[in-house]
Amino acid sequence: DPTPSNGLPLADYLELYNTSSKVIDLTNCWISDLTNMDQLNEGKILPGEYLIICDNSYEVEFAPFGKVITVNSFPSLNNSEDEITLFAPDTTLINRVHYFDTWYQDEDKKDGGWSLEMIDPDNPCANGENWVASTQFFGGTPGAINTIFGTNPDVVPPQLIAASALNDTTLLVSFNESLDNDGLLTAIYEIDYGISVKSISIIDSKTVQLILDQQLAFKTKYELTVASIFDCSGNEIGSDNSAFFALPEQGFSNDLIINEVLFNPFSTGVDFVEIYNHSNKYINLQNWNLANLENDSIDNYKVLSNNPILILPEEFVLLTTNSKAVANDYVNSKTDDFLQMESFPTYSNDEGDVFLLNSLGEVIDEFHYSEKMHFPLLNSEKGVSLERIAYNRPASDESNWHSAAEDVGFATPGFENSQHQTANNDGGEITVEPTTFSPDNDGVDDVLNISYNFTEPGFVTTIIIYDAKGRLVKTLVQNELLGISGTFSWDGINQRYEKSPIGIYVIFVEVYNETGSVKSYKKTAVLAGRLN
Repeated sequence: DPTPSNGLPLADYLELYNTSSKVIDLTNCWISDLTNMDQLNEGKILPGEYLIICDNSYEVEFAPFGKVITVNSFPSLNNSEDEITLFAPDTTLINRVHYFDTWYQDEDKKDGGWSLEMIDPDNPCANGENWVASTQFFGGTPGAINTIFGTNPDVVPPQLIAASALNDTTLLVSFNESLDNDGLLTAIYEIDYGISVKSISIIDSKTVQLILDQQLAFKTKYELTVASIFDCSGNEIGSDNSAFFALPEQGFSNDLIINEVLFNPFSTGVDFVEIYNHSNKYINLQNWNLANLENDSIDNYKVLSNNPILILPEEFVLLTTNSKAVANDYVNSKTDDFLQMESFPTYSNDEGDVFLLNSLGEVIDEFHYSEKMHFPLLNSEKGVSLERIAYNRPASDESNWHSAAEDVGFATPGFENSQHQTANNDGGEITVEPTTFSPDNDGVDDVLNISYNFTEPGFVTTIIIYDAKGRLVKTLVQNELLGISGTFSWDGINQRYEKSPIGIYVIFVEVYNETGSVKSYKKTAVLAGRLN
């Protein structure tokens, strides 16, 4: 960003430095950014020499600073971020730098007129940690040693960060830093289950594509291990040399579910939505979306990830725009299961709708939430998430949601819900459990589950709670059509949104169907609590 100038020409430029003992002919080498590419005009660079590359219309202006080689059309480098690549005449990669204006480490200088300088030229593949704004008073040092020149060696080994199955015979492997190109091709890639690599192709300096000699199977977890691979500074890959992957399947309704929602965060916090893989599939979250409801239509789609992200069976993934803020607010957070999104739908603090859509644009789960669904005796609902009680009960069942327990910090980001319960409906047509429950929001038996299990569908039910003296406490369900099996939950709150007192309660369940068959059930349960 040459504007405003501090003394340098008002033009983009870049500088090369020859770290070798060779005289290198740069004639017809290529220089490019992400959108444009042109060949260098005639010229050579000597050992230990600095060389300015600029558009030929600015050759005269840069000549006083040092040796210049021009291009007929210099790439237009973006101010905030771009990628500059130098290729040999046959387009063999020589060097690449993907820069960001954060590398300046100076808010004033990144606004224009200052060059980015490399600290240690013997560490050419390092990223922002080896670059900083020039300290030269006129803005930069084209054609001369950098003002910030120093020793900044790379002593950290490279890491394998991901392996993604593109199809049943193709694997994309990514590393955290640039690696030796020849080494990428000669490295040892080992996959369990006896799978061998048939061929290797380089995508870029951090990524290779492997073609496998046999097909991957669905619902199978594989491990890739890499050995004998080096970064640009000669560091060999260490213990971070393995990654799990699987052949992904598409997720449909009930495969992934909305499991926890924070819609009214602390003043310094952010919203989050947690999803859970309730299937035995390995599902790729790439191009999935969160959305909300606007003008009675699903709207404001926000992509979870543009890159492959695998969610394993029985795994949680927490979606947010600020992972650090969530982790700061909830000290028990399992941050390994966080997926930070670029943007988020707006979820109102009092009422709203959360939609989860797969990569085909199909709604996989939806949840209409309200602040009234929170435990009424909370001192404050701010910073308290709503947790799903049972995975196999629908999100539309309001009794399947409860405020997160106080003893876990009012949310469980990335791990099993404090209020999670698996209802037991194997003990007859109507079962009640636990027979003693304590609705004090401590995460232990906070709700009473009333489960039904019939041999045929079509029953309609009404469920009423009475106290031991036969007085009405709560009409939990009224004339609701049932399936064959399911569960309703009572949190101990009465019709007046007050906590019911300690004691014995009668759960009266009546069901009938269109044939006139009527069944009635009476169950008892104890509402317990601490005596002060």
